[in-house]
Amino acid sequence: MILGDACLRLHGNNAYLQIKQKDKEFVYHLYNQFKSIGIVGAPQIELQSIIKPSGNTRISYHFMTYTLSFFTVAYGHFIQNGGLWPVQRDGKNIKIIPHNIGEFLTPIALAYWISGDGSYCKRFHFVVICTDSFTLTEVNILRSALLDNFGIDSTQILSGNKAKDKFRIRIPKREIPKLQALVKDIMPPMTRYRIGLPQNHSLPDS
Repeated sequence: MILGDACLRLHGNNAYLQIKQKDKEFVYHLYNQFKSIGIVGAPQIELQSIIKPSGNTRISYHFMTYTLSFFTVAYGHFIQNGGLWPVQRDGKNIKIIPHNIGEFLTPIALAYWISGDGSYCKRFHFVVICTDSFTLTEVNILRSALLDNFGIDSTQILSGNKAKDKFRIRIPKREIPKLQALVKDIMPPMTRYRIGLPQNHSLPDS
């Protein structure tokens, strides 16, 4: 989740994980997963914000974990850089991709990464993973991890937004059966459509 929209934030000397997504079912699923191992307290909440300049309302769902030493270690991997505290780009704290990301990218991690940031093209049968916030070098590190860990080949494509230096990972049609076989039994049912499989619309218990 840290590879996508999730954030690691410091509170004192320890860090916590913050989840914020627009997919209500998926957020409820994540909350229940974390609740089952006792690392969340307050329940998820609905947030509304105004999108400028359209004035449309954006709805998202949000919760935070407890502060834990595990997340403090993860903060060091993804927010720091060789001990520098923290990395900044354009005056903002940013995530970075550790060079040893392959050590963390398990089938479960891949399943939840795609659940949060993947999309399936029905017309051409490929999967795109949004990696806009990372540099091209970091995107290629992630692509190498996909290939080395799972034998999944990919390409980088321009994200399509106004910035010309933003890239996403494209997993082509020929690799989709391999991806589906790897993660279909791990992915939350409501997100299986992101790899081109049927979706279960049932809402997890709150």
